[in-house]
Amino acid sequence: MEIDFRPVVRLTTPDAYGVWLLTELDPLDFDTASGLADYGLGPELEVFSLADLREVRGIEGLPIEIDPTFVAEHTLKGYLKAMSGQGAL
Repeated sequence: MEIDFRPVVRLTTPDAYGVWLLTELDPLDFDTASGLADYGLGPELEVFSLADLREVRGIEGLPIEIDPTFVAEHTLKGYLKAMSGQGAL
């Protein structure tokens, strides 16, 4: 049986199109997170390095921000399905 978690954090680039929905951290390596990413070309399930995400900058050089208003309404696969048809979250 495969577990389909709800995301707990939504990250965005305020000056570019980038969305990350994170579902979990690796319990043995707190720098590794799992979730969904959309860089404007369609969503993909990925494993992320949090250190790498801290280095990401948008067009104007702004870093990724946490969306403090985010409350997951779907599981990760639900977001993947919804975003695949719409391209935005």
